Amino acid sequence: PLYSSAASDVYKRQLLLGRVESDCMALKKESSQQNCKAWYMAMAGQGSDEALELVQEALETEGPRADFLDTLAVVHLVRQEYAEAAAAAQQAAALSPERFYHLWQAERMAEMAELHAPPESD
Repeated sequence: PLYSSAASDVYKRQLLLGRVESDCMALKKESSQQNCKAWYMAMAGQGSDEALELVQEALETEGPRADFLDTLAVVHLVRQEYAEAAAAAQQAAALSPERFYHLWQAERMAEMAELHAPPESD
């Protein structure tokens, strides 16, 4: 390959995070900007405390919104918080059952949560 996997990952992160300014800051509402920035951070593999705080603040301001809850699910997924990711995705799907994406995301996240659940004690 032309680039190593590590170089490709660095490029992907730089490309995604470079979109924050043009895509997110153009949004009118601060809560939408926060959600957008958190989503890009998660897509770049940065499930940082900052990304989590941004989307949580957006949800506190706007209340439950499917798009914001989807971002929360993705941030939790990147942080390897599978049960929390599944719960947020399920909430998003419940708010917008007509959107196939949210239904698919909820199912996918539930499967990951189950896969990564601690073993049950007898």
